[in-house]
Amino acid sequence: MTVRLERVQPTVIRATMHVREIAALMAAVRHLADGTPQEVPEEARRQLRSLLESYDEQVRHLADRPASVTDVPGQGGEPA
Repeated sequence: MTVRLERVQPTVIRATMHVREIAALMAAVRHLADGTPQEVPEEARRQLRSLLESYDEQVRHLADRPASVTDVPGQGGEPA
């Protein structure tokens, strides 16, 4: 598995990763946000829930536009 990070603005990073990687990452986020571990402050859980809402909305929109080869870094659309 590989994760590719690219800075697009001083406070914005674009992450490119395999579906399995983002699924594992979001499962961990969901566990922390919904599992309510005592070690996680309420503000952090609120931010995680907000992140999950945004993620879930974006996943729903993926069906609106199927992926193409040019969407995959190193596969035609942009340099690897």
